Amino acid sequence: MPGFATKSEKKTAFLERLDGYLNDHTKILLVEADNVTSLQMAQVRVELRGRAIMLMGKNTLIRRQLKIAKARNPAIQGLLSKLQGNLGMLFTNEAIDEIVEIVEKNKKQSVAKSGAVAPCDVTVPKGSTGMDPTQTAFFQALNIATKITKGAIEIINDTQLLTEGVKVGSSEAVLLAKLGIKPFQYGLKIKWIYDNGSIYGAEVLKIKNDDLVQYFMQGVGEVVSLSLGSGYLTKPSLPHFVSDGFKNLLAITMETDYTFPLAEKLLGSPPYEILDLY
Repeated sequence: MPGFATKSEKKTAFLERLDGYLNDHTKILLVEADNVTSLQMAQVRVELRGRAIMLMGKNTLIRRQLKIAKARNPAIQGLLSKLQGNLGMLFTNEAIDEIVEIVEKNKKQSVAKSGAVAPCDVTVPKGSTGMDPTQTAFFQALNIATKITKGAIEIINDTQLLTEGVKVGSSEAVLLAKLGIKPFQYGLKIKWIYDNGSIYGAEVLKIKNDDLVQYFMQGVGEVVSLSLGSGYLTKPSLPHFVSDGFKNLLAITMETDYTFPLAEKLLGSPPYEILDLY
């Protein structure tokens, strides 16, 4: 019967596996695994099967192998500074959007625990709480305005109870539990993406094609304004210069006997009526 693998053998096996993943995949997602349950991890692994491979390990071991791997792929070096905190790695050759969708949909609602750092702002909605009037002092301690309606405590206005990045207090945690509110979503959180040598933050994933078109057209509009204001001709401003020139020619034909076919097509035969060309 074979013996158990030693600690050194486990490290060697891990590094060999990591080296193989780095060699076989062109895309890597660094994901934060804070407050993620083992069940959630298992569900993500199942859904990613055949499309991506998840690897969790000590940052020191991963850095060691990345330093070796950068000899054959210098771009890998950019990941070294990103390995901070409780991170895992997803290796894939599939479209990034498809992998991100799987990761994002495997988030679970969770209660607010005392001492935990709030990942988002939390607002308690106005309305009846169903709690009896004897607990009004509890709301007063949290500066939440209330009134008694039909024998129950009613919150008068929407009230922000928690602020992103601030620790949850015991009173806030108890109140949210009493109200049955599970304000947080926990799951793997994508932090960085390595894609064929390029490294960018997860916020880039929020940019859609429509956003790119909007940014581009906004830039074109600014170029046109600058060109028209300075009188300097550029490709984006060319239609505007041509249009302005044509309007000037029309104005001349209306003030003189000179005409040309396109003017006659637009204005008719002389004498011309006064038109608002501008």
